[in-house]
Amino acid sequence: MNKPVAQETILIVDDEKTIRTVLSCFLNDIANVHTASDGKMAVAAAVELMPNLILLDISMPDMDGYEVCRRLKEIPQTSQIPIIFITGNDSSDDEERGLAMGAVDFIKKPCSPSVVRFRVTNVLRLHQIQRELEHLAATDPLTGTNNRRQFMMVGQTEFLRSRRYKNPLSILMMDIDDFKSINDNYGHGTGDEALKMAVNTFTSALRAEDTLGRLGGEEFAALLPESGIESACVLAERLRAAIGAAVLDTSEGSVSFTVSIGVSELKDDDDDILSVLGRADKLLYAAKENGRDRVEYTGR
Repeated sequence: MNKPVAQETILIVDDEKTIRTVLSCFLNDIANVHTASDGKMAVAAAVELMPNLILLDISMPDMDGYEVCRRLKEIPQTSQIPIIFITGNDSSDDEERGLAMGAVDFIKKPCSPSVVRFRVTNVLRLHQIQRELEHLAATDPLTGTNNRRQFMMVGQTEFLRSRRYKNPLSILMMDIDDFKSINDNYGHGTGDEALKMAVNTFTSALRAEDTLGRLGGEEFAALLPESGIESACVLAERLRAAIGAAVLDTSEGSVSFTVSIGVSELKDDDDDILSVLGRADKLLYAAKENGRDRVEYTGR
């Protein structure tokens, strides 16, 4: 059987060492296999490993599989991990209860190697397809960065986190100057390449914790968690300079362009991320009106 996905990780949870060993032998050529012998270890391992799939025994002392499943579903980062329950009970009660809790499948003991492998492979393939679809739904197809919908979702999450922990949060609104002239003079294909180059340039200058998004056309935004207005403006100037220095080579000659940027930070009376974004957008247009290729921010 071919591996469904390279480097997938499976967590096997069973209080019986023999079962853990047997299942590991069944699956160690399909994915990276880790094991846990009780519920407490299982929850900790799931959080640490973030496996692609969990095989979870129902009948375990202290904390049974149902309780482990419940706890994993309550933890945001583990809530979407597929769970296959393992049971030695022939009754349909376990299956009904497990499916109601969010399990994706059941394997009954004694375990057949072929059944285990096919069920696990099918779940991993379906989960991979789901991840790919989610990625497509969140990604701008031209540039590969976050689309507007995904950026706004991340933005609201960061807004709420900043509110909760009282951390600063800033947003950059960025628009390529006179982008229409690139399309008019060099064609839309070159315009597309210019947008891709802009994204690559932005991404190279941003931190790993920052989020870039294409909001539409030649307009982009960057979300900067734990950054106040001063550090955000320093980064904005760095982005502006990097774009101005970049050159796109085409069959029609070299193309260069500039970017205007508006910078805003979270305020106490902001209701949501749209409030912060709206101020950055107004400052972006101020940068356009004041000559382009510049950064505008509150207090300038």
